[in-house]
Amino acid sequence: MKQLSSYVTVFMLLIVSSASIFIFAFGGAFAYETVVQPEKKLQRHAQIAGVDVGGMSVSEVEEILAGTVTDWRQRAIIELVLFDNLILVDPNAVEFNISESISTALDSGYAMLTPTVSAAIVEQDLERLTYPNVASWIDMDALIKALEEEISSTNVMEVRLDIHDYFTTEHQRTPEKIVETTISISDPNGYFERWVKALDGEVIEKRGDFSLVERLNELGQPAVRSESLNTLSSAIFQTIMGTNFTLIERHIGREVPGYVDIGLEAIVDPGLMDLKFYNKNYYDYTLNAKYENNELTVSISGLPFLYSYELALGEEKEVEPRKIVQFSSKLGPKDTKILVTGKKGYFIEVLQIVRGLKNEELEIVVVSEDYYPATHRVEQKGLQKSGTETGENPDPSVDPNDPELDSGQIEPGTEEPIDEIKGEETEDDDLEIEFK
Repeated sequence: MKQLSSYVTVFMLLIVSSASIFIFAFGGAFAYETVVQPEKKLQRHAQIAGVDVGGMSVSEVEEILAGTVTDWRQRAIIELVLFDNLILVDPNAVEFNISESISTALDSGYAMLTPTVSAAIVEQDLERLTYPNVASWIDMDALIKALEEEISSTNVMEVRLDIHDYFTTEHQRTPEKIVETTISISDPNGYFERWVKALDGEVIEKRGDFSLVERLNELGQPAVRSESLNTLSSAIFQTIMGTNFTLIERHIGREVPGYVDIGLEAIVDPGLMDLKFYNKNYYDYTLNAKYENNELTVSISGLPFLYSYELALGEEKEVEPRKIVQFSSKLGPKDTKILVTGKKGYFIEVLQIVRGLKNEELEIVVVSEDYYPATHRVEQKGLQKSGTETGENPDPSVDPNDPELDSGQIEPGTEEPIDEIKGEETEDDDLEIEFK
C-alpha cells in the first residue's frame, strides 16, 4: 500500500512539473507578446513618401523618416512673391506626421508624409513685406492650404506661390492698362511705323531686362539713328516712369530737343546709346504701341501695382551763355563781327513720385539731372596796333573788367572755367585771342 502511495506521489509531482514547464513556456511567450509587445514590421514592399521601408521595424522607419525630414528642411526653398517682393518661408514652419504615415503604411503598404504648415510662422514671415498692412488682405486659411498641397511630400524641394492669388475678394486686382503716354510726331521716317507695329504687344518679362535696340533687332526691325527713333524711345521712357521698373540706361543730347520737353528725352544711337530698363516684378507686363493721326501712343498693361508712380520735373533753370572775344587784323579798329550768336542752356531734375496705398506721398526719387550746355556768344573785333603799342586798350568797347570776360566764373559742373588767354599767330597773320 505504501509502495502504491509513493508511485502516486511521484506521478503527481511529474504532472505538476510538466504543467509548470508548459505554463511558463507558453504563458511567458504570451506575456511577452501582450506586455512587452515586440515591434511590428512593415510589409515587404512598403513605401512611405517614396522611401523603401519594406520589412523594417517601426523604430527603424521612424529613424529613417526623421532623417528624411531633417534633410528636406535643410534643402527646401519655400517662396511667397508679391510684385517685387520675395518672402522666404522658414522650412521649420512645416511639420510632417511621421506616426500617422507609418500607421497608414502598416495597413496598406503605402503612405505619404503629410505636411502641416504653421500659420503663425508664415504670418511672422509675411511681416517682411515692404507693403505695410497688405498682410491683412490675405486669406491665410487658403494660403496655408495651398502651401500644404504644393509641398505634399518631402520629394518637393521648391515651392513658389503668388500672394496676390490669396488676397480676399475685395482686394483682388485684375490686369489692366496701367500707364499711357502720347507724343505728337508729324513726319516720321520710313522705319517708324514698322518699329511701332513690331513692339506692339511685346512682353516685358518678369525679372528681366528690356533693351530697345536689342528688342528691335530680335524682331527683325533694326534700330536706325534718327529723330523718329528718339521719339519712340522718349515715349517708352516716359511710360516706364509710371511703373516700378528700374531704369538702367538712358541718354539725352547736347541740344534741347524739338520733339519733347526737356527732361522727357531719351535718345538712342545703336551701338553707342540705348534705352534699357529692368522689370523687377515676379509678373510679366505687356508693352503696347500704336501710331494714328500723327500721334504715337505707348502703354504698359498688367497687374496694377500696389503703389503708384508718377513722372515729374523739377524747376527748370537757365544757364546763361558766356561771351568769347576774338581779335582779327582783317577787321577795322571799330568793326565787330558776330560769329556765333549764342543761346541759353538748361538744367532740370527728372523725378519720380511714389505714392502709397492711400495715395500719400512716400518718396521722391531723383531719376537724373538733365543738363543742356549753353552755346557761347563769339564776337570778332578789329585790332588797334597803335593802342597796343602804347599799352592802351585796343578797343574801348571791350571792358577788361567785364565779369563775362573774367576767368573761372562759370557755375561748377556747367562748363570748363576760362583760366587762360592765349595769343597765337595764324597763317593769315590774324591774332586770335581765345578764352579756354
